[in-house]
Amino acid sequence: MNAFILFLANAIKLGIGFLTYLIIARELGAENLGLFSASTSTASILCYIVDIGINGGMLIMVSKSISKGEITNAVNFVRVNLLFKIFAGVILFALAVWLGNFIGISIYNKKSIILPLQLVFIGIFLTLIQDAIDFTLRAYGRFSFYSLFRLISAASIFLGILVFVSIKNISLSKTIIAYYWIAPVITIAISFIFFMPKGIMIKTCTILNTKAVFFKMVSFSKWLFVGGLAEGIARNINTLTLTRMVSLREVGIYDVALKLSDIMEVFSATSSALLLTSASSLLSKEDGRRFIIERTRILGIFSIGIILVIPFSSYIIKALFGESYLLSAGIFKILIIGSIFEILSQPFLYTLYSLEKPDKVAAVRIILSVFSFIIAIIFISIYNVKGAAISLLIFRFAGLIIFGIMAWKVTK
Repeated sequence: MNAFILFLANAIKLGIGFLTYLIIARELGAENLGLFSASTSTASILCYIVDIGINGGMLIMVSKSISKGEITNAVNFVRVNLLFKIFAGVILFALAVWLGNFIGISIYNKKSIILPLQLVFIGIFLTLIQDAIDFTLRAYGRFSFYSLFRLISAASIFLGILVFVSIKNISLSKTIIAYYWIAPVITIAISFIFFMPKGIMIKTCTILNTKAVFFKMVSFSKWLFVGGLAEGIARNINTLTLTRMVSLREVGIYDVALKLSDIMEVFSATSSALLLTSASSLLSKEDGRRFIIERTRILGIFSIGIILVIPFSSYIIKALFGESYLLSAGIFKILIIGSIFEILSQPFLYTLYSLEKPDKVAAVRIILSVFSFIIAIIFISIYNVKGAAISLLIFRFAGLIIFGIMAWKVTK
């Protein structure tokens, strides 16, 4: 039942999100879309850094505490995670202007990206809290609330963009405000009123207890942090490298193909939410191997159907985005195959985490992220925008093979 609810909710969210993206791609044009993509990709990596892995650690620790009946511990983990995100968000808010200038000039060498970066960095304060709520609902197994939470977030962004378009006042700055300011405020407010477990922020820990819980979470999550950061860099490195090496219009072209390939997210987001929670309860190698076989078979069947859209790539992009984005078709064909590789690697990855091999996963992810950066530079230099798609395909295929071999050995 949880799988069906999540699948349906993610399908609706994906539809709303894609419609929103379709509107801004047409309204902003390829160059401004490139600025938006570069800004949000940079913010994504910054969120990985600031999170220090404790969202994922909190999810696992809360799930295990609840299964043991240790409700007080579960509440403490959630509360401390939220308090940390608020604290870190305030610091980022204060540094937003300086960070935008520094990254825009020193890393990208593009003055036009400074303001978009600053606006996004201000909104990260809210994004961090929103992410903490997301993981909390999953940790408590509140998948109905989790689904509603994601739907409300997507709908809030869509309505914000629709209002700006209807009054003929849409711009890059207002698009960022809708994504990073308006929608998170609405979603966070509704979540705390209706969705979050009771008593999370009403009761307060002592300073000593809060400190002890925080360091326990950091210690548990250190390898999740290293692995997650490496994965976050690998996921966004192509956009960041393109921003440095090619025009912003070409970044926008690539982003359209990347977002269109995210039709796989209806499977990826559903499987991720269910896999990480269910994998947390794996206790033996036999459980792990059974988990891998069952989940891989299901994900494989779903993934095969997605391949059928590849022959119609040009028609789809022309119909949805217009002829100005037609170059995205060839990139999309490559990316969608890479998306399948990524989804098929999830059962292996979560089995390794559950059977307490996060250090090995982190080490491999660091190596893969460095590998991804190197091949991105090489292939972008040779094939331009299409080279970014090829490097991402190679990276995801390598991850599937390596994590698959590791998980199979661990569960022998």
